[in-house]
Amino acid sequence: MSTDPIRALEFYAQNNVLLLTGCTGFVGKVILEKVLRSLPQVKKIYVLVRGSSKGASQTRVENEVFGSRIWETLRAQFPDEARFRTEVMSKVVAIQGDMGIDRLGLSEEDRVMIQKDTTVFINCAASINFDDPLKSAFNLNTKGPLRACEIMKGMPHLKAFVQISTSYVNAYLQPQHDIFKKIQAMSDDEIKAYERDCVLKTYPNTYTFTKSLAEHLLQSRYSALQLPLVIVRPSVIGATVSEPVPSWIEGIGAFTGIFVATGLGVVQEWVADETKVVCMIPVDIFAKLTLMAAVAIAAGYLQTGSDVPIVQVGTSSHCPITYGQLFRSSLEYWRMVRAPAGRISDDIRVHLYSVEDFPRRFQQRFRKELALVAESEEGKRRYQKLLKRAWDIPVTKGWATTSTWVFETKKAFEMDHMAPKELQTGLEEGVDWETYTRNYLLGTHEFVLGEEVDRSIKMDFKMKSMQRVYVPDEEKTHSRL
Repeated sequence: MSTDPIRALEFYAQNNVLLLTGCTGFVGKVILEKVLRSLPQVKKIYVLVRGSSKGASQTRVENEVFGSRIWETLRAQFPDEARFRTEVMSKVVAIQGDMGIDRLGLSEEDRVMIQKDTTVFINCAASINFDDPLKSAFNLNTKGPLRACEIMKGMPHLKAFVQISTSYVNAYLQPQHDIFKKIQAMSDDEIKAYERDCVLKTYPNTYTFTKSLAEHLLQSRYSALQLPLVIVRPSVIGATVSEPVPSWIEGIGAFTGIFVATGLGVVQEWVADETKVVCMIPVDIFAKLTLMAAVAIAAGYLQTGSDVPIVQVGTSSHCPITYGQLFRSSLEYWRMVRAPAGRISDDIRVHLYSVEDFPRRFQQRFRKELALVAESEEGKRRYQKLLKRAWDIPVTKGWATTSTWVFETKKAFEMDHMAPKELQTGLEEGVDWETYTRNYLLGTHEFVLGEEVDRSIKMDFKMKSMQRVYVPDEEKTHSRL
């Protein structure tokens, strides 16, 4: 693969109209911000946004996208808001649409416009909730990219189609191609039964299943589609490592949710193995490599014959961090800082249990509260929500936190080597995990919980093991005797 650093800048100068979906989400915002801050040669970015009208979609972009604190760095480069709007926001064109609707819900006028203009299409839109019903996850994660392909067939100047997937598509078994037709033909009740009896017995959740199915369908149609497609698979996406500022984060997905649940005293006991390796990627590194993937596919660097080119982006293969390191960092941080305003318990600890031990420990720990919920409406009112969170949050993440995940990232390294300085990530050099997790926690506290933080805080990252084993009550009594 070439290491010419000029190629990417030339590419975006010549192919300067982008179509981006998912820009109201975490990853989409970071990609959009990076383009507008570091690739001034890009003249226009169409952003597909749901809304009851074109005006409503535009309002969502102004409020949900440009209202984010991620823009503080770029805004600071302009003397006033008017200049920022003129030179930055004016490049972003809101398009009323929906990946969950045929033809993306586009008006005829908008369809013709984006098909005529678009040179690079980056699809970040997805339903990322692990517990989404199969019907909605299938509609957006599986059918959405196929709908987009139909629109792209009418784009004569398209040079790159970047489909964001996930490294966890092969978490368990791979689906067969005919599953797509079967699900389409199912009634609502049949889909629910299939989700319960088949999907969740082979895949950890509907998200990984529907993303995997989308990849298989794109592969099976790759030759017929004749599109410049590349699939980019991130591992667990975390806060920024450096751009536009270290530690920027939004939402409570992935490890952010674990940090928040620990800091607020919502969860103290988890399903996890502290020795297992997690594969995490800072979102700004992923955004740069996504933009480089478009360059690479257009230049023919990633072509693999009849197979869809796939680029995996992660750190575990060369720069591993364990779940124990992350959980310990979280615990140390929240024990050091002032209690967040939303904290519901002073019981700030992290105990990790195996998949087998956690249910028994849960029953043991919450025996009284579970009985009250079963016996009375007052018990339900007081404890049902708390118990649900104490169970659901650890259990829904347990499939990941009890296994080691290592993904091959050679293609990502190669793309990084040929990137100009504006898009270089230094991925192969690794991540300073102690600095990163400290900043990630500070970002969670500041940007997610909305509180002032002390960035001079120092952490020693030295704590005892958090792994625990379930001990029956009778054994506890006997040991005390």
